[in-house]
Amino acid sequence: MLYIVDTNVLLDFPQIVEDKEHKIIIPTSVLQELDALKKHVNQDTSSNARRAAIYVSRNVDTLNWYNCDRFGKLPVDDQVMEVAKETDGVVVTNDVYLKVKCIINKVQTKGYSPKDDYSGVEYWYIDSIDDAAAQEMYSKMIEEQIMPPSMTLAENQYLIVEDVNTGDTLGTFVYKDGKVIPTQGLRIKNNWIDCIFPKNPEQTCLFDALNNKNNTIIYAGGKYGTGKSFLLNNYALQELERENIKKIVYIPNNSYTENAMELGFLPGTDIEKTLPSIGPLIDLVGQDYVNQLIMKEQLEIVPLAYVRGRSFQNSIIIVNEAQNLTEDHLKLLIARCGEGTRICFDGDIKQADSQLFRNKNGLKLLLNLRKSPVYAKKFATVKLQTTERSETARAADFLDDINFSL
Repeated sequence: MLYIVDTNVLLDFPQIVEDKEHKIIIPTSVLQELDALKKHVNQDTSSNARRAAIYVSRNVDTLNWYNCDRFGKLPVDDQVMEVAKETDGVVVTNDVYLKVKCIINKVQTKGYSPKDDYSGVEYWYIDSIDDAAAQEMYSKMIEEQIMPPSMTLAENQYLIVEDVNTGDTLGTFVYKDGKVIPTQGLRIKNNWIDCIFPKNPEQTCLFDALNNKNNTIIYAGGKYGTGKSFLLNNYALQELERENIKKIVYIPNNSYTENAMELGFLPGTDIEKTLPSIGPLIDLVGQDYVNQLIMKEQLEIVPLAYVRGRSFQNSIIIVNEAQNLTEDHLKLLIARCGEGTRICFDGDIKQADSQLFRNKNGLKLLLNLRKSPVYAKKFATVKLQTTERSETARAADFLDDINFSL
């Protein structure tokens, strides 16, 4: 489906430009209106316009454009409707007046609210050269730990501040109990990798989430190669070596890839069948050490089918490829957590392996914990953005973009 995006949606929800499920078209008149709003007298509006421009520039190669020069001085709303008519697209707007005009003119329209797109991270882009007001606001935030007036953050949500001109990260923070606090605990150390440190600002946020013991439910999201499994497994090994936990409980992938062989058809015992699904841990420590951990009862591999009725104490539960969970699966797993246990989900909602998991996805339900005044304090999520596995692995991103543009 084609989405013709209106200016107000870009201002409020610029992340729509990263939607890979729909073809996004931005009329040039909308871009011009957005550019003019950068100098708006209202500071919130100008800040939102600059933020939207950053999102657009970062995704310029995957977006689609419509030249509106031939519409002349037609109002922008009318130009957006004309583009929708000519492309048979849907006008995406939260402007009630434009919605009504679309209905009158028999143009498809819909609103936009990224309720399933919560990434656990908000971004604040500061112009370090021309925007003295933003610089002053940032300094005040550092000194007084108060949230910028233009932002609305959920409890335990992260804030990454970047310089518009250089792209450098100025700071990473987490919002707790009404305060914006600098991230802490920014390393993971165990006998297998010695010390690892964050490679990008999103990883910095995930390190903070893992090292904060108050976070008992953690969801590390993002596409392949961003470090989700690597960081969760290394952190669990660190806690096991420090005797902060008694064992690691591994819940392997609940589904093999579409059109691939089902688990029941594979040879061997249940453990032998599930060992390939803990590949990230085997890659770190080798299969011999994994077997030793199992023998010492410091590692338990529990297929989802056998988890009902269990209760895990003083453990870290790692749920691998968690996009392959239904809502009932997710609630079942969280209910297994006893005293001293934390549960970590690793997955990417967009990579669910069958229609069953796409319809009522457990991770989408999990994101609702941020709305609870009690459980938001125990829940942290970070969506990792950058492929760090290797330069070669980044070729998959390029192929994704090629596939999307076709």
